[in-house]
Amino acid sequence: MVIYLIGFMGSGKTFWAEKLSARLNLPWFDLDKLIEEQEGTDVREIFSVKGEEHFRQVEHALLKGISTSFNDPVGMQAILSCGGGTPCFHDNMDLMNASGKTVWLNPPVHILASRLTRDSGERPLLAGKKGEELENFISLKLDARRTWYEKAGVIINEPVPSLQGIINELAK
Repeated sequence: MVIYLIGFMGSGKTFWAEKLSARLNLPWFDLDKLIEEQEGTDVREIFSVKGEEHFRQVEHALLKGISTSFNDPVGMQAILSCGGGTPCFHDNMDLMNASGKTVWLNPPVHILASRLTRDSGERPLLAGKKGEELENFISLKLDARRTWYEKAGVIINEPVPSLQGIINELAK
């Protein structure tokens, strides 16, 4: 079974994947990195050259492969940090819920904006957005994705959750 970490960019998916991996002694993977390895280029280039639909098809195929590779109902076998849009396409959220535990990391918008201000240069969707404009952008995107995110088996709304708190929620 896989622990799928979902949420908006800047929610801490990679950070918590690393922490959970170390504590639970499980391998972790970053879905965007796996896509980049398979495609031989970065996500930004895939979107610009081959388009979002190609990216989403590759994303779904890899997600499907991971969900079957680590399909042991007895226990958790891997951790996967997903891209912010992953749950919103090709019934990915249903696939993840059927093959593991989904965890929505959902810090408040102002915390996301603060984190994303620091690395907005790496994220094309955020280019040039700061302050209120960035917070409004995040709010609108979150509203558009909420339907999928809310299907998560575990929802972490704390601004700065603890590792033990996340582990306790996974155990429920």
